[in-house]
Amino acid sequence: MEIRHQDLLNARYGRRASRGVRRLLILFGLFSAVLIGISVFAAAKSYEQRVEQAERLTMNAAETLHQHMLRAVEAADQALLRVTDRVRPMTWDAAQSSEDIWDFVNSLADQLPQVRFIWLADETGRVRIYSARFRPSNSDVSKGETFNEAKKLKDGFFISNPVFGGPPRRHYFTLSRRMVTEKGGFKGVVAAAIEPDYFTDFHKTFSLGDYGEIAVFKTSGIMLGRHPYIQEAIGNKTVQHRTLSEVAANQTSGTYYDRQTRDQVPRVLSYHRVGGLPLVISAAQSTRDITRFLWRDLRLLLLAVAVSLAFMTFLSCAFLRNARREHENRLRTEERELVFRSIINNAGSGIAMVAQDGSVRLANPKLLAMFGYAEDEILGKKFNEFLHPEHRASGLSISRLFKGEIESFSIERSFLKKNGDSIWLTVSASLKPAQEGLEALAVCVVQDISERIRIEREIARSKFKFRTVANFTRDLEFWLKPDRTFEYISPACLRITGRRAEEFLDDPGLFQDMVLAEDRPAFLRELEHGFSSRTGGELDFRIAHKDLGVRWVSLGYEVIKDAEGEMSGLRGSIRDISQKKEMEALREDMERITRHDLKGPAMSTVMACRLLRKKGPLNNDQSRLVEELEALGFRMLNMINESLSLFKMEAGAYVFEPQTLDLIPVLSKAAQDLSSALRVKDLTILKTLNGRPLSDKDRFQVLGEEALCYSMFSNLLKNAIEASPEGEYVGIQLANTGRKEVRIANKGLVPEDVRDRFFDKYSTSGKRYGTGLGTFAARLIAETHGGGVRLITDQARGETAVAVFFPDAGLKAGP
Repeated sequence: MEIRHQDLLNARYGRRASRGVRRLLILFGLFSAVLIGISVFAAAKSYEQRVEQAERLTMNAAETLHQHMLRAVEAADQALLRVTDRVRPMTWDAAQSSEDIWDFVNSLADQLPQVRFIWLADETGRVRIYSARFRPSNSDVSKGETFNEAKKLKDGFFISNPVFGGPPRRHYFTLSRRMVTEKGGFKGVVAAAIEPDYFTDFHKTFSLGDYGEIAVFKTSGIMLGRHPYIQEAIGNKTVQHRTLSEVAANQTSGTYYDRQTRDQVPRVLSYHRVGGLPLVISAAQSTRDITRFLWRDLRLLLLAVAVSLAFMTFLSCAFLRNARREHENRLRTEERELVFRSIINNAGSGIAMVAQDGSVRLANPKLLAMFGYAEDEILGKKFNEFLHPEHRASGLSISRLFKGEIESFSIERSFLKKNGDSIWLTVSASLKPAQEGLEALAVCVVQDISERIRIEREIARSKFKFRTVANFTRDLEFWLKPDRTFEYISPACLRITGRRAEEFLDDPGLFQDMVLAEDRPAFLRELEHGFSSRTGGELDFRIAHKDLGVRWVSLGYEVIKDAEGEMSGLRGSIRDISQKKEMEALREDMERITRHDLKGPAMSTVMACRLLRKKGPLNNDQSRLVEELEALGFRMLNMINESLSLFKMEAGAYVFEPQTLDLIPVLSKAAQDLSSALRVKDLTILKTLNGRPLSDKDRFQVLGEEALCYSMFSNLLKNAIEASPEGEYVGIQLANTGRKEVRIANKGLVPEDVRDRFFDKYSTSGKRYGTGLGTFAARLIAETHGGGVRLITDQARGETAVAVFFPDAGLKAGP
């Protein structure tokens, strides 16, 4: 029986159609399964993200509350210290009867929102002063925890367990300090009642949900406060046993999933220990809130799944309607395409078949690989659409092929790949005429030339960069070949020498002739050294500028070698340093005048005062004036001698002769000499040793020279006084922690533009008559003593300190 070709095609189409339907159903099922899987995965992922978000939120809340608590406790402690300093020199009866003391304590309590009240008890435990206008009853706190624990302290403060009282009728805890007398004996206790609600009410600023919690408790586990407030929980052990165990293991902070909760509802909990205090802050978000947010996410997800399934169903129906039409079209061209595709698919170049309207009819795998597109993404689109925007206006010449204007063309253009990268291609095209049943097509053969273009552009860019850098530098740049002729010389030669580059290229010996005769031998030796030893070098010498006369220049050069290591010449630069040389000479003259020429008049002033006193008699005013004039002469001599010493230190020629020296009298003398400046600004000097007030029996010994130390600390104290606001304090803080350290501290911050060069010579800011030598001298003197200096800026407290440290030579600090 005869089987026609059309029957074979119809049978093949039937089999393909049934297979297409089955594949469509399989794809639909797979798509549905994938959507369900994605939904389940998204739900799990959403819950995981919500838990992670809760972890970040609670940790952020705990860290923020930690900083809030730390600052609040520090502020309360500072208030207690101020009260202690105010009351220390007074007797209890005098303090209790002083309206100023009562007003001072009351104002401190009013200024601190975290403090409910402040009270002071004497050494017997009797409350003497209370932060209120009324006088306290004869309250006795001698048996209380606050009084007895604070009494045991040597330094620092004690935080008590919560106490229930009021008004208002809420819990509070106390922060207490030991008070000492002027001689260091026990004077009593000062305490501040702290409001836990001040910290836990901060919960309102965080979105921890309807069931979120904030808690403050001691490292012993005693609850100090919480939000929401539960009265019976305050003062009892917290249920956060894991937090307590991690804090006991020296963990500063942490986050975990807590199931041991008071209401048996799991929570994501974060905690943070408050600095070095026995306090812990915790923040928690309930899984009830997490689940509520999750359901909201899932509703949106389920809606998206339903829409996706409906859209997939619509696409399936559309596919079934168009399946027959697509297969009919494919069967008509299948036989002819099989042979043709076999040829172009194995071609080593990219091949595209383009119709008269510019649309792509065929693209082989090589072309698809070049552009990064799949076949269905490129077929049917205009070939010009893939051109780079800068070349779309010019386009390709395909339309001219179809018009018969040209037989073929080859053109280089930039195209865009799918990922947005550009690619340079050579497109060679010719026309394939129309045949029976087939339209005319332009056959385009494409070659990738991106690497060639890249190399060409890199070479051009390198040349441009070299010329730009060399031509626009202020220094004279040159390339001197081994035959002593110039390969290149930059235009800056006109500014440096007064002559144009062409003059040196035409006459290579011109530069050698410009060097002064006295410096020419050294110049020639340096060049010969570079060519013979093949190493770089540098030299300062003088030249005769065409217009400006003699100029100092600095030469620096390196040897140029080619790929084989052979010498290609010297590459160097020449800079005009005439102004630098003039400034160095002027500086030497000024230092000579300061150190030598002024010493004679100062000595003559002292001798003249002594002669006037001998010639006498002088009245009281004359004697006072002569004494002041003589003191001024001695001060000038000391300044000149100090300047000489600093000059020797800077030059490394100073002979250091140390001896055992107690710095406390030196610092006291420097402060005493500046007493008038302290009075003008109403400043107080606060002296401490290892964090405690300085006593008359204390010593602080180092190996050093008394005159140098006095000069250094006098300068630093003067700077601190000038920088400090009125009514504040200047601190002299001595410490012995592996090395001897003295800090001069004051309120106010050093300007940021000066901090990095604070100890540099002539560094100053904001002082109308400042020289910038005080801190520079301090650094030289400290380094001469084998130590050093450093600037400490406390941005948060608004304080500045200069720390001077000395090496520990085994000398003790103390009484």
